[in-house]
Amino acid sequence: MCGIVGYIGKENAVPVLINGLISLEYRGYDSAGLAIINKKRDENIEVIKTKGKVEKLQEKIQEKLIVNSEESIHVKLKASPIYKNRNTIKIDKNNKATNINKTTGVNNISNAYGITANLGIAHTRWATHGKPSEKNAHPQLDNSKTFAVVHNGIIENYDELKSMLINKGYKFFSETDTEIIPNLLHYYFIEILQLEGTKREIYNKDKKISEQINNKKIEKIYSEIYLKAISKTVKTLQGSFALGIITNLFPDRLIAIKKDSPLVIGSNENGNFIASDIHALLSYTNKFYFIKDYEIAELTEENINFYDFNLNKKEIKPNNVEVDASLCEKNGYEDYMLKEIFEQPRAIRETIGTALTDANKISLPLEKINFKEFNKIYIVACGTAMHAGLVAKNLFEHYIKLPTEVDMASEFRYRNPLIDEKTLCIFISQSGETADTIAALKLSKEKKCTTIAIVNVIESSITRIADYVLYTHAGPEIAVASTKAYTCQVTLLSILGIYIYEILNGKIETANIDDRLKEKIETANIDDRLKEKTKNANINGILKEETENANIDDKLKEEVERLKKDILKLPKKVEETLKCSEKMKELAHKYYKNKDIFFIGREIDYAVAREGSLKLKEISYIHSEANAAGELKHGPIALIEKGVPVIGIATNDEINSKTFSNIEEVIARGADSILITNTEKAIPEIINNNQVIKIANISPMISAIISIIPMQLFAYYIAKEKGLDVDKPRNLAKSVTVE
Repeated sequence: MCGIVGYIGKENAVPVLINGLISLEYRGYDSAGLAIINKKRDENIEVIKTKGKVEKLQEKIQEKLIVNSEESIHVKLKASPIYKNRNTIKIDKNNKATNINKTTGVNNISNAYGITANLGIAHTRWATHGKPSEKNAHPQLDNSKTFAVVHNGIIENYDELKSMLINKGYKFFSETDTEIIPNLLHYYFIEILQLEGTKREIYNKDKKISEQINNKKIEKIYSEIYLKAISKTVKTLQGSFALGIITNLFPDRLIAIKKDSPLVIGSNENGNFIASDIHALLSYTNKFYFIKDYEIAELTEENINFYDFNLNKKEIKPNNVEVDASLCEKNGYEDYMLKEIFEQPRAIRETIGTALTDANKISLPLEKINFKEFNKIYIVACGTAMHAGLVAKNLFEHYIKLPTEVDMASEFRYRNPLIDEKTLCIFISQSGETADTIAALKLSKEKKCTTIAIVNVIESSITRIADYVLYTHAGPEIAVASTKAYTCQVTLLSILGIYIYEILNGKIETANIDDRLKEKIETANIDDRLKEKTKNANINGILKEETENANIDDKLKEEVERLKKDILKLPKKVEETLKCSEKMKELAHKYYKNKDIFFIGREIDYAVAREGSLKLKEISYIHSEANAAGELKHGPIALIEKGVPVIGIATNDEINSKTFSNIEEVIARGADSILITNTEKAIPEIINNNQVIKIANISPMISAIISIIPMQLFAYYIAKEKGLDVDKPRNLAKSVTVE
């Protein structure tokens, strides 16, 4: 949710921080800020914060007086915003940020900001404790203005800690839970300093601390005390946090630590970085370190030191992460969401290519799992990812023949789910950092379940916890409202379902006694009657049962083979369906002023109706509901009145007639119907006279991947008609890293 960026190095920190915040805007936020320190100990920590977007922060930076300590002069930044969008910042081969916006008259951002601020932290805040405001924005300082902290997460015991600190004489100026962290750090730093410093005769409470750090030996001791204070602080905190910490006592280092919130460390020859995710740093490096919960990273200009919870040094090896940075750009599209909708053929093709070959062979890294041990399956996720799970439920139960539950991660762990070592738990998350999904995953691990994660972001938190990981290959998804991640999740879940089916069933002979029956016959405990019956030419009851099962299995095998062929056709089918874009734009223009829009469907069509409704709510702010078509008469139809749009989805000819009947019912009550269907059969005239969107025909089991396309476009164009920020809708965040 919140975005964190930090930098220490040879370059000016400010452009690095701003560039990073711009890259993290997709996560959603309501305020922004940064804190910088130059190289001189005890200089003030310069804090600049604002309510609103990063662009407003840029404007405030230009108006701010920044001290150039080397020349003892003040440099006032001039001109209009130094850059208006992410494309105005370029990083050259020497990792120097330069501005190519000719209207500003500024060619080098480092010089514009003042080169001396080589250390800084920055933050975009999504409000949890306290309304969006400048005082609640991060970074937050302690009372002495010695420590500055940026924080992602929620401190659950902040009331208790705040009361304790108030009793110790600390004052609070914001409504945030974050403000307790720098003050608690200050409290423990002074406490440990008084205890150890007095013993070693290196501390005098009547002198400024910075004046007492006057040689390398004393600096080393004070540095150790600083780390001890950080360790004690985080041990006291309950909840989730990712922290970036700087202090003017040690202007040559940046501290990072996390628990249940994402934080990565990057490095290049000109310095070291921290960020909420790798996208903030892709312009600078592909060398990343991934720390675990409670591990501490101490970054200096030249080095990174890692410590465990007890401050023992440890080694963490870097990972080279290759991401095509162009995927993070709009590439000519007006918005990221539209670009990502049209990227779906490529994203689905790449997701299929990692798991299913043209020869219809599935290969997944799950060879060590004995799927025969499971008696049920749980799919756990939030929001759009959960809707992908609802589509998969139908496929899993149809082919695998195991009860499959789909649960909201936010509810899963609070109702004591009936799971054990015989349960397969599948967790879905685009970011791999969804807090509720991580908590549910940890609970499943405690219950000894086998866990599989379906994730889009490599080396994310969920990938490091789950037993097995399957990656979608959607590429970076910047728009808050998920599109290509959803279709890739459904694609990969479908392949996984087929894979499990094939593992469980293998090849089954139909007319002859199969291996299982032979084994029964040969087993010593088969009674004489069964032996005698088996020897006879007549097919006994067991053989009948086996033959009947084999016939059913044959039918399923044929279905599966057709389904695999259909999966391979998906990219082309999605391309065909995207041609409905102009039609959806026309419908959006017709209905964007409506206050209510309803979606209906049955089985998988109901699952995808829920996703279509969510997309509309997320970015257009129109009230929308999705209902199982058969449930309309049980209450929801009372909401139908003249002119209300009802979008029906019908992609399964076996039950389409039922859905058509329900659509006729709402038309009879004055609704405007929009039908999304792939049927080749006749559509009732009353429906056909309304609005019908024909989509590419494909197996009903994966039809959601096609039928969601018109709904994504409909939501997008309605939001555009209303003049809304499609990529960053209000109150939402891309990566929900708090519960």
